[in-house]
Amino acid sequence: MKAKVIITIVCAAFAISLAVAIAYRLSSEAMAVILGVLVGVMASIPTSLLIAWIYNNSLRTPRYTQPAPPPQQEKIVVVQAPPQQQPMQQYSNGQQQYLPPQQQGYAQAQPERKFTIIGGADVDDL
Repeated sequence: MKAKVIITIVCAAFAISLAVAIAYRLSSEAMAVILGVLVGVMASIPTSLLIAWIYNNSLRTPRYTQPAPPPQQEKIVVVQAPPQQQPMQQYSNGQQQYLPPQQQGYAQAQPERKFTIIGGADVDDL
C-alpha cells in the first residue's frame, strides 16, 4: 500500500513540474487557448453528470401504461353481380359453344370520338 501512495505522489509531482516547465515556455496566446479548453471541459462536467443521472433514473422507474385497445376492424362487404347468361349456339352433335360478342348483339355502334388538344395548332391553321 505504501508503494501505491509513493508512486501516486511521484506521478503527481512529475505532472505538475512538467506543466510548470511547459507553461513558462508557451506564449500568452497559446496559454490562453489551453486554459480556455480546460475551463470549457471542466464547465461541461457537471452538465454531463446531471444528464447521466437523469437518464439513469428514467431507466429505473417503471412506466405503467395501459395497453392500447385493439384496432377496430372495418367490415368490408363485397357484393358480386350475378353472372350473365351468354347466348349459346347448339351444334348438331349436341355440343354448345358461347357466341363471340360480335354475334351476341352486345356491340353497340359508338360515335367517333373527337379530341381537342389544348394549346395545339388547329388543322385548319396549318
